[in-house]
Amino acid sequence: MDDSPLQQALAHHRAGSFEKAELAYAAHLAAHPQDSEALHLLGVLRHQQGRSPDGRELIRRAIGLAPDVGAYHANLGLVEAALGENAAAIAAFDAASRLSPAVAPQIRPLLAAACLSAGENARAEAEFAALAAENPEDGAALRGLALARHARGDAAGALPAYRRAARLLPDDPPTMNGLGAALLDTGSAGEALAVLERAAAGSVWGPLVANLGNARRATGDTRGAVEALRRAAQCDPHNATTLANLAAVLSEEGILGEAAECCRRALAIAPGDAAARTNLAACLFDAGDVGTALGIWRANAGDPRAGSNALYAMNFMPATTRGEMREAAQGWARAHAPDRPAAAFANPRDAGRRLRVGLVSPDLRSHSVAWFLLPVLEAADRAQVEFHAFAELSAEDPVTARIRASLDGWHPTVGIGDAAAADMVRAARIDILLDLAGHTAGSRLGIFAHRAAPVQASWLGYPDVTGVSAIDWRITDADIDPPDAADDGTGSERPLRLATGFHAYRLPEGAPDVAAREGAAIVFGSFNNWPKHSPECLSAWAEILRLVPDARLVLKNKAMADPTTRQAALAAFAARGIDPARIETLARVPDPRGHLALYGMIDIALDPFPYNGVTTTCEAMAMGVPVVALRGTTPAGRNAASLIGRIGCPELVADTVGTYIRRAVELAGDRPALSTYRSSLRERMRRSPVGDPTAVAHAFSAALRDVWTAWCRANPAG
Repeated sequence: MDDSPLQQALAHHRAGSFEKAELAYAAHLAAHPQDSEALHLLGVLRHQQGRSPDGRELIRRAIGLAPDVGAYHANLGLVEAALGENAAAIAAFDAASRLSPAVAPQIRPLLAAACLSAGENARAEAEFAALAAENPEDGAALRGLALARHARGDAAGALPAYRRAARLLPDDPPTMNGLGAALLDTGSAGEALAVLERAAAGSVWGPLVANLGNARRATGDTRGAVEALRRAAQCDPHNATTLANLAAVLSEEGILGEAAECCRRALAIAPGDAAARTNLAACLFDAGDVGTALGIWRANAGDPRAGSNALYAMNFMPATTRGEMREAAQGWARAHAPDRPAAAFANPRDAGRRLRVGLVSPDLRSHSVAWFLLPVLEAADRAQVEFHAFAELSAEDPVTARIRASLDGWHPTVGIGDAAAADMVRAARIDILLDLAGHTAGSRLGIFAHRAAPVQASWLGYPDVTGVSAIDWRITDADIDPPDAADDGTGSERPLRLATGFHAYRLPEGAPDVAAREGAAIVFGSFNNWPKHSPECLSAWAEILRLVPDARLVLKNKAMADPTTRQAALAAFAARGIDPARIETLARVPDPRGHLALYGMIDIALDPFPYNGVTTTCEAMAMGVPVVALRGTTPAGRNAASLIGRIGCPELVADTVGTYIRRAVELAGDRPALSTYRSSLRERMRRSPVGDPTAVAHAFSAALRDVWTAWCRANPAG
């Protein structure tokens, strides 16, 4: 038996007696400092003791003395991977495989994992695929294959491997987390939620709990998402992504102060985190600090989402001109949605045939866009037009079911790139493709940049131009977009004006009856989102309250749930000489019937400016509440004037702030007029173009027919 110090060291090492092994290795090396095997083994020991940098140095010395020993390189790869030096680990594993082909099968899983960690996803996929082919029951290989495909952007392609891995590793958090994430990325939020609820029950692994929060959010359970993401942040308090996502759901719930603090914590951890910066701006925006939010988004305009947010925010700034909006939108499109080469279209050039119209939207659910879309879809002449939705939608709700029942085709786009989605539109032989989101959340303007359909237009979801030169038309009306030579030329997004207007509104089923108003004092109100209430708007309202000294004002929106924002709102009126006791604040009411019933407590709705209400304007008028509005200079500032005029109440629309104040004050003093409005507005609205979906649908279809006919004439079959 060899009792040399080296053999004694090795025996202690194998027995787990690390301290004795270290002393024996040191004794041997004192006598034999150039013994590469001893250096290598001591390096391995140091790594096992948690002293990986020392271990790496010793193994490197061993390789310097004996560069052709594959085992040395293999163990160096292990240590480099443990230290997060994945590129170095890959190089070491490659050297080991080259020098000792017999060890290659043993280190392939380690090499594949290092490739995945290094972001070499294509190679990681190939390595894991080979492992899975050799052993179809190797759950770890299947998980790695799925993770590599997912990291490469192919969530749909990753799903089969995730499912097989989940069958083999049902209790493995990374596997179940990856499966849930891939399901979310491919639009299967309901299945993702079921997977993640089971996997995350009792878990303290932050990424898994965070993904549960993301799934709850995608399925509309924002309160549940807040709970899960708060738990995830406790499990992993230094994860900037989790904090940024928590901020997003807190903001949706109106918990703006905590949301902003989460963003600031995320930025302290990861100063360059784009999501944290964007979400911080969103928190400030929702709290009414539009200018600061706009500045943050503009500073990060290289990110397409931040750039879109900046464009959206510009609509809320009183000094913004139409020319500035168009110029900024075109700049965004040049950077993020430039024209792409497009093949010739095979659509039959028959001007009179049934048109195939595509709708691209993330809002085919309980959302303001859906309230105006559904009446037109349900009233359209289906002999003339068929509708196909290209839905950027992770989860459906009862409103989605109604929309789907009004369609001829449903094509999910979640997780599908712009080029592939454009191919999907072409495959459906869409004649006219409509964007319903513009620069709002979830939009897919990149599809339009690929010229997915012969004719492309924007409608409903965004008040101004998108800037995308491949979008030909903007469906609007003459009140919102009055004739203008610069706007009506031959360029992109020319206004396509409907004589009826382009909004058709119908009260939700089960809406309450108009309630009689009781009480001596006049109550003004606004149920609009808080960012619409510009400083200039609040000053006008303060003057109205000063001139009607016994009146009160009700403000209802999600931001009023946040104590800091609520106090800032009251302070804004106090700074303008109005006792905060005259201001009542209400948070959002999720139930539609309960929300509409609150209109029974106000006499006059004050429309905000420069960004008017749309849904709130229609709701108020349908609930018997007259809306006093200011006609602005941008489309966002002319929505209310268009709606109120078509309902037949032009006397409620003012062209100057002074006239706006006077109209509100005069109406507050005219009880008979208020009584007449309350008893007649719902019926007047029902008989108006706004309340006549059939008329709007006919005008809409006729306008589409006109632009299709023009395209056929300009593009005869070759």
